[in-house]
Amino acid sequence: MPPYLIHYEQKSPLPISSMMGPPDTPTSAYELVKLELEHYMRNYLDTNGSFPSDQELQFEGCSIIFGAEVLSPFSLPSSASWLRDVFMASETSNAARLLPMQQVAKSRLTKLTINGKSNIFDNCELELEMHQRIVMHGALGLVLSDYTLQQEASEILESVETCSPNPSKLFKDFLLRLVWGSSKWLEPLRQRDQQLSTDEPRGILAFAHQRDTGHTPLGQKPPEVWPEVWPQKDAEPLSSSFLTSTLLSSGQSLRGGDGMPFLLNDHNSYSRLTAGLTRFVVSAMSPNNPKRHVPTDEEIQYEARWLWYDSDDPWDQTPADNTEWLREFKRGVGLIQQDSVEAL
Repeated sequence: MPPYLIHYEQKSPLPISSMMGPPDTPTSAYELVKLELEHYMRNYLDTNGSFPSDQELQFEGCSIIFGAEVLSPFSLPSSASWLRDVFMASETSNAARLLPMQQVAKSRLTKLTINGKSNIFDNCELELEMHQRIVMHGALGLVLSDYTLQQEASEILESVETCSPNPSKLFKDFLLRLVWGSSKWLEPLRQRDQQLSTDEPRGILAFAHQRDTGHTPLGQKPPEVWPEVWPQKDAEPLSSSFLTSTLLSSGQSLRGGDGMPFLLNDHNSYSRLTAGLTRFVVSAMSPNNPKRHVPTDEEIQYEARWLWYDSDDPWDQTPADNTEWLREFKRGVGLIQQDSVEAL
């Protein structure tokens, strides 16, 4: 943070501190991993101009999970989750283990923790929902094949994403490809299910109580309204290249940051604001822009308010409202020359 903004920052409701990260955290492991991978995808797209491959996303997901486990004081048996298994069911996880986790954890967008939990996968809702469905299948005498479990996992992901405060089709589709791309992640799930087999009657009664009281887990919807997005038994998972072409043809882009939460008081907030404003300036001055122009100070300040607060309220102050910060930013993107700065 520039030294001339320290006084401004100390007056904010939640000033940046070198001793702690943002006070708020995602509500679940699913939301935490999604937030981190969305941030990774945006930076990758800005740097390389293309979408990362599934293997790169899986590697990044594994490093996120390992980093969270390093920060956890201890692990409990309840920390198991098939969401974790989906990421770990590949040789990619072995490569991710070799990273210096303490440094990796410090460079993340979030604290890699969830308030109120010792481990991000404690009482994982996806795991609980899957076990409830397994119990119901067993009560009906149905055989749980790999295909059935993969289909159940797909339905759970669809349901969770529908209720998510920050929905991301890109992240959901990536997880669906992992779910259908391999059945190795089902092995630890089946082992945990066998250990809980003695609790089947209790599990059935608990699920029946939830249905009677109207509190269905994870906002579950009737089967007829679930989207038909999972493949058939012999279908191949969608490739990353197909996703990239679909993304480009639809006009959807991560560059705009739609649906990407912006944490104001984490250690990287100023660098992300600079990156967002740089994209705005480049877009405004692009020769391909029919309304090409040099953005004014007011336009930059207006865009900064949208980036930080998702609002255009002029009472919301940003670093762009600081004259010295704005001058340094304009010099960095080439709007003013060094000679002009010295003359001022």
